Amino acid sequence: MVSRAYYAAFLEARIKVSRFYPEIASLRTRDVHAKVRQRLKWMRHSTLSDELLSLFRKRGRADYDLASFDEKTVQKAITESDHIIERLARL
Repeated sequence: MVSRAYYAAFLEARIKVSRFYPEIASLRTRDVHAKVRQRLKWMRHSTLSDELLSLFRKRGRADYDLASFDEKTVQKAITESDHIIERLARL
């Protein structure tokens, strides 16, 4: 669930960033995640970039250590994703 929450926010961010930096839309490499966050910073949305990075790191931990994520932690990740998506919609 943490992974899905992250990807929901990431994909929305990639769509939003692509409107200003079209080259992002066609990237299919691992570094696209960092590039989306970098472009958010370039757009003066450092807080969004940082929140996305935090969720990215949680996704990585959840993918490899399920025992460290209880229901409360998963729900918090989903809430964070929703918050990021809501803020992206206002850009």
